Amino acid sequence: MTTDNTTMRPEVKASLLEALRSGEYVQGDSRLRTNTGNPACPHHYCCLGVLTDLARKDADERHLLGKVTKYWDSSDIERSLRIDVYPDVAVMEWAGLGSVNDFKLTYHNKNRRVTELNDKVKLTFDQIADLIEEQL
Repeated sequence: MTTDNTTMRPEVKASLLEALRSGEYVQGDSRLRTNTGNPACPHHYCCLGVLTDLARKDADERHLLGKVTKYWDSSDIERSLRIDVYPDVAVMEWAGLGSVNDFKLTYHNKNRRVTELNDKVKLTFDQIADLIEEQL
């Protein structure tokens, strides 16, 4: 288990686990979402990009998501290529989580930020989903 008190809203957890395992999202790293310029596979997402996309889909009408998703659906490729590395605070609040730095999971007996598991350890979305399911 994680050593902090990270929790996630149950309905968000279920949606995130389903999305990570669905094959709908192609895994990437270092950015929430990277535009590839390839119509067959237009975007790559990190695990927090998947979370951000779920939040955007759920809360877009309520204008809760702030600057991170400002260019999420933009046709301005130059701007949308630079989508932030970390979700907006509103996304983390929507998910019932603290800050991105608090979103940690235990992997090989070490607490690691979920961003590290995606970007540096290179766990697959399925592996990250398994850890989230077990630990949150």
